[in-house]
Amino acid sequence: VPAIYYNGTPVFLFNNYEYLMSSGGGTAQMPSAMGDYLYNELGCRTIYTITQEGTAGDNYVNPLIEVFEGLGGTVVQDIRVPSDATDIGSYLQNVGEADALVGWLSGTQGVGLWTSWYDLGLADRMPLYGAVHGGFTDYFIWAQLNNSRPDVVEKALEWGVYAPINWAYSIDTEENQAFVEAWEAEYGSVPVGSNLPGAGYTALLLVKAAAEAIYTFNCGLMDALSDIVQRKLATATDRRGRRPRGPHRLCGRQPRRRQGRVYCRGRAAGRRLL
Repeated sequence: VPAIYYNGTPVFLFNNYEYLMSSGGGTAQMPSAMGDYLYNELGCRTIYTITQEGTAGDNYVNPLIEVFEGLGGTVVQDIRVPSDATDIGSYLQNVGEADALVGWLSGTQGVGLWTSWYDLGLADRMPLYGAVHGGFTDYFIWAQLNNSRPDVVEKALEWGVYAPINWAYSIDTEENQAFVEAWEAEYGSVPVGSNLPGAGYTALLLVKAAAEAIYTFNCGLMDALSDIVQRKLATATDRRGRRPRGPHRLCGRQPRRRQGRVYCRGRAAGRRLL
């Protein structure tokens, strides 16, 4: 039975599972874009990185480091935090001078990184940017900080908060505006500040286009998914041809992952930036 992942997926999974396809691309795509953005758009030349030990941290930070260093940047220290660590501040004690602290920690650890960045005085010296948006600069993180530590939020917005994401409701395209308007009409609010609504919608459109291809070309589902790209069938659009995430393509059946635009989603001093 084919499985379609709507979000970024570790590449090694494609090598182990024949019937896996990802409409959200590989996990390396977003942090790779952020490495470039840090160097070329934000002007960073030296950074500290911090992330969780293990596969998630490797996937979300290693590609960023590779791209950033490849462009000529310097990673002063790459800090790894155990998944069960609770005192995030203890891992930041030796952070010296740099242009930015860049990282990814999720949930309670993510909140701990934001509060430790502020409480240790790092917020007076450098910004904190996200290697990946999901779980670290996500809406539920800011909801918690808004309630418990508005001082941290205010300082973060002074610097500007940036993180890469493959969909955001503020993308200024006609297609995305139509998607957001339809969502608002159905649910009474804009989509939550994560990539889940747009990513989930794209994955469902991919399934819809593949199902239509099965009847058109009398083929199996995995072949149909590949044919969407190879034959350029309907390419995962709705009936009006709209794709909220912007142009994209799949990389065939090997390794069966999507390539497309990555957006740097930011917020600074009360305004939202892309």
